[in-house]
Amino acid sequence: MSQDELPEWGIFTEQAGNDVAAMFAILVGAMIAAGGGLGGGGVFVPIYILILNYPPKFAAALSQATIFGGSIVNLIMNLKKHHPIRYHRPLTDFSTLLIFEPMLLVGTILGVLFNVMFPDILILILLALVLSYATIRTTRKGIRLWGKETIELKNAQNKPKQPDIEMERVMSGSVKDEDTNLKTGRTRVLSDSVITTPSDKIKRERADSLGVDPSVITSDKTELCESFIDRESEVLKPMLYILCVWIAVSLFAILRKDDITGIVTCSAGYWVLTFLPFPIMMGVSYWMTKREYDAYQVKINSGCWVPAFGDIELTGSFVKILKYPLIASIAGILGGLLGIGGGMIVSPLLI
Repeated sequence: MSQDELPEWGIFTEQAGNDVAAMFAILVGAMIAAGGGLGGGGVFVPIYILILNYPPKFAAALSQATIFGGSIVNLIMNLKKHHPIRYHRPLTDFSTLLIFEPMLLVGTILGVLFNVMFPDILILILLALVLSYATIRTTRKGIRLWGKETIELKNAQNKPKQPDIEMERVMSGSVKDEDTNLKTGRTRVLSDSVITTPSDKIKRERADSLGVDPSVITSDKTELCESFIDRESEVLKPMLYILCVWIAVSLFAILRKDDITGIVTCSAGYWVLTFLPFPIMMGVSYWMTKREYDAYQVKINSGCWVPAFGDIELTGSFVKILKYPLIASIAGILGGLLGIGGGMIVSPLLI
């Protein structure tokens, strides 16, 4: 069988054992990839090559189709989840996604072209190098986090416990009751000896959502803080932005098809439709990145918001922030070339 030809036998016929083995291997690989926030291409491509005997270029294409289906399911499942600390936010960081997505698609276009041009041996070498890099970087980060968490756990165990003064007062009888005032609805809270009202509770929830102390949120900043929470809670609006970007790039790819528009492959019109998305997506990427950068600066300078653990900090000059779209474009190139999802490259850089 030629390196540029698919196996001639059908599914579950002559090589039924390999087909069943590949099916279960893909199932396990998809489960692991979903748990790690990856597309799974780093697992799918070797499976298609080693078990199903697919040529590397065909394996990359089939891997992308497999990733697409899995990504839709993962997205739907993650839309129901919330941020582990900031509960008003969705689990998916749409601000980061808006920065990455346009240039990720541009890189994918280039990667698909390179996949056609490069020989199979070069694709295999690049795949091995990329997977090795991702594994080493992720392992090092995991070891550092494990060490940090171990130290924090030991410090927490060795830290002497502070006596609960309020509890001692209650047990000694110095505090007889909760001192509830039915007219005002105010209740004395023994844990911190402060008077709380419904407005204080709302203020505390708002402060927790922004990661600051309640005293920071003054009356003149209340409306601004509410706008921060509302913007971070948005799901439909950023998804519409991403959907428009995806449809635009897909439309250019469809228009290049000979059987749809009659445009001959490698003709002038073909290359125009191939590279026209580049300046468009670069402009969209610049606008989205600038939009998110400006919003981040407003939140930081307000003094009533701090980034949550794991957030990308858009500090420094705007030129410095443009490295993120550049990383996305590199991830797209490698994804389109090697048949792996962008998460395989982006995730090790983000953690």
